[in-house]
Amino acid sequence: MMDKSGDSILVAGIAMETAYAGFTRGKLTDNELENPGLGYTIDYHGSDQGEATVYIYSLCQRDIPNGPNSEVIVDQLNQASRDLIGYNQTVGRRAELVSRYGTGSPDRGAEFLCAEFILTDDFRAWRTFVYVTGCAKNFVKIRVTLRTNDGTDPTARNFADAFARQLWGRG
Repeated sequence: MMDKSGDSILVAGIAMETAYAGFTRGKLTDNELENPGLGYTIDYHGSDQGEATVYIYSLCQRDIPNGPNSEVIVDQLNQASRDLIGYNQTVGRRAELVSRYGTGSPDRGAEFLCAEFILTDDFRAWRTFVYVTGCAKNFVKIRVTLRTNDGTDPTARNFADAFARQLWGRG
């Protein structure tokens, strides 16, 4: 279900703003029509910073808990990591796992599980991040791909933090 109100849109019970941390909302794809359970895909463009995509889906499961601290969320991060590695192999790139961790802060608690990768081809290297949590009886997955391989670049975390503040009502 998608509703529009003002500049934000409501996708499967989750408000999606027009922008997060310098990334602006682009195309919204309703995957439910042809593939029930695959939900919605929302693109965000960060110009020279990179690209972000938010996926909201249920896989036709009913009891998806809020937050990252459940076996089903860990399973989704594992599947997303396998998918990322497999896809990049098919297009001639290498995907190397850098780290897996929980994001959040002591006052907020954990908000996402994250897997961070370095992607390389014959000409360059760059970073991509996969964040997964549960919210509103859905899986919420974020993929942020930066145009840099700078391990200190906070762009992906800034996007995830801005999205989390809105997602958990701390905007």
